[in-house]
Amino acid sequence: MTTLTDSDIESRVAALVADVLGVDPGAITPTTRTDEVAAWDSFALVRIVFALEAEFGVRLTMAEIEVIDGVPALVAAVRRGSSAGA
Repeated sequence: MTTLTDSDIESRVAALVADVLGVDPGAITPTTRTDEVAAWDSFALVRIVFALEAEFGVRLTMAEIEVIDGVPALVAAVRRGSSAGA
């Protein structure tokens, strides 16, 4: 199994978010927050979570989902999920 670096996770999460939101990939960075992207509403978050779980093979809890406020929180959730499955 290939271990992802922090940079790999950040870039893949940012690309996934851009794809789900249908925005230019350059508009989403590893530091982008939900309030910076008009298309990122609560319904979009559900779609992002489903895509994130499928892409990385992790499962987010409701408590984790409730505090997602941007890409950094998504990246942290992937890291926690990846280390839990290791």
